[in-house]
Amino acid sequence: MLKAAIKGIIISCAISSGAFAQEVFKLNSFGGGFNVMLGYQGYNPSSYFSDKTGIGDELTGIRTSGNLVTTSTATFNKPSSGVLNMGFQGFGVFNSFMLGGELNFNLGTPSESEHKEETFENGVLVSSANKTYKTTSRLAGADVLVNLGFVALRKRGLIVYPMVGFGYGMSGLLLSSDAPNRLYPGIASVVTESDPNLQNIFIWTRTPMFDFGLGAQYMLGASTEDRAKGFSVGLRMGYKLQPQSNTILVNANKNVADGLSDEDKKLVPNVGLSGFYVKLLIGFGKIGE
Repeated sequence: MLKAAIKGIIISCAISSGAFAQEVFKLNSFGGGFNVMLGYQGYNPSSYFSDKTGIGDELTGIRTSGNLVTTSTATFNKPSSGVLNMGFQGFGVFNSFMLGGELNFNLGTPSESEHKEETFENGVLVSSANKTYKTTSRLAGADVLVNLGFVALRKRGLIVYPMVGFGYGMSGLLLSSDAPNRLYPGIASVVTESDPNLQNIFIWTRTPMFDFGLGAQYMLGASTEDRAKGFSVGLRMGYKLQPQSNTILVNANKNVADGLSDEDKKLVPNVGLSGFYVKLLIGFGKIGE
């Protein structure tokens, strides 16, 4: 009698589990959507501030005019780890497979330091700048990705999907100053006075980008067991990977290696913006059979 009862319970549980799986894990989903994304990605910028780049050290420049020697000193502080992420995502769902794309912009918190000038004549200080100028460093970047995913769970307006993305992106360090004369780290020695926009230097790299994420969205509009549509909110977590590269550019298209000696070229660091992220998704969409 007991064995028969246990057997009945097991059979009932198996039938219930099968019915639940059939109800939730539907493999015939169709639909699509569009999201505005706002989030945060972790990243440690220490590679930009190593001894190899000279960015983190006090920078000194000397200019002469007759007996006058003007000395400028400046420092660029390392910004905090991580960047604010803003972007757009669109996708379509066909037989539960997702195909879409996204565009992301990344901007870090600025970190400020100082820049000042002193003028000497025959080794004697004759003037010192009354004003201390401000220098700023911050992380920045952007990428565009193609996404592939799968709607693994659908229940009324809720969908949960793993996804992978691949594309191309750029990331780097933006150095700026409000001083009339600029000083550049050794790695940016390729920059000359004839270059435009001397008050802002962007030291960056561009490489393929990869994204591994898990997303969940809920559509708040009218819904039934078979379909839902309308305004949606969601969350996505994952890891963004930018393989590190020592092909570092300054401003639009100048390669730092062109301004370095053969010996110094060996010291150019590998840089790339990789880290875990979390994003809030706000948009609209529809999903159903």
